[in-house]
Amino acid sequence: MSEEALLRLEDVSLEYRVRRTDRPPLKEAALSWLRPTNGPRSMWALRNVSLSVARGEAVGVIGANGAGKTSLVRVVAGLLPPTRGSVRRRGRIAPLLGIGGGFDLELDGYENIMLSGLLQGRSLREIRDRTEWIAGFSGLQEFLRCPMRTYSTGMLVRLGFAIAVAWPADLILVDEALAVGDAGFLARCRQRIDELRREGSALLLVAHHAATIGAFCPRCLWLDDGRVLAEGPSAEVFARFAASAGTRADLTAGRC
Repeated sequence: MSEEALLRLEDVSLEYRVRRTDRPPLKEAALSWLRPTNGPRSMWALRNVSLSVARGEAVGVIGANGAGKTSLVRVVAGLLPPTRGSVRRRGRIAPLLGIGGGFDLELDGYENIMLSGLLQGRSLREIRDRTEWIAGFSGLQEFLRCPMRTYSTGMLVRLGFAIAVAWPADLILVDEALAVGDAGFLARCRQRIDELRREGSALLLVAHHAATIGAFCPRCLWLDDGRVLAEGPSAEVFARFAASAGTRADLTAGRC
């Protein structure tokens, strides 16, 4: 692993075991000895994926639903071990894995800031010192005393992203969440990501919309059925993705 590489995946494959049955579980258990072929089957979410992300880079991952994007980011975050291949990470990871991921919806916003900061390994002092910055960046100051079950999807995203980028991290992982942000918030997100990249942070951003990837990432990876079909400049990958899907993409979104 090179000195500047924060993440390197080499021939990573991930297998899920799925039980093949349409019978109720109790009936299945009672009759399983009669149908030995009705056991779990393999479903490969990732197939020989290789990827390297260097310090200061912003790399996007695009693909249709079910392409393996979320499985990839969970492997990178260390939530799932690869079935085959190797994952090497360097430094601290700041994850934003899905809308509202990691939040306790019965707690209020301030309590979730504290909880999320602790889960990132931050000290109580670090969290207190950064709480008002998080509130201001998210624009949710007047709502942070409300339980998070009352938050809209956009509010969850804004708070989650603000927490993820509140402190410098070596690698920032974002899975799909920014697709629901408004234009003003996305502009603040891009400005903050640019600041962190200048300080040496890297970004891995997963989405299925080319415009979201293009707003942040000069380089892009296209996943399909768990395989890498293309990697390179975002505009070029978008063009191939759009041609495959039979749709048109806004290629200007890929120029950063």
